Amino acid sequence: EMLVEQKRKVDEYERNLYSEFRKVVLEYRQQLDAEAELKTKETREFFIHQAAQDTIRRQTLQRQIEENETKARELVQSANHKLELIEDSQKGLVAELEALRAQAIDLRAENQRNKDELTLKYNRDLSS
Repeated sequence: EMLVEQKRKVDEYERNLYSEFRKVVLEYRQQLDAEAELKTKETREFFIHQAAQDTIRRQTLQRQIEENETKARELVQSANHKLELIEDSQKGLVAELEALRAQAIDLRAENQRNKDELTLKYNRDLSS
């Protein structure tokens, strides 16, 4: 009878021990699952944050590209307009220079006629 009682106590102890072991394993699994879920959540949040940062950076770069393109277009238009003004101004200056050259030629021709007339008068005066 004593052996039966001891065997019963050993069986009960074994069942309790096995039950405790299962509780510990279950708690450990739950802890691992919770940690894995936390890591997954942190990783997901990191990638979401990274994607948001990338999107913001792309949008900023795209906006900067558009602004620079607009500024470049405006600068080219301004430069072209100024070149046209310079070309028009040069045309006007060329016309003025040609007019001055023509006046100078006319004045030289007039001077030559006057010299010829003076020479003619001088020669007449000498002959008289």
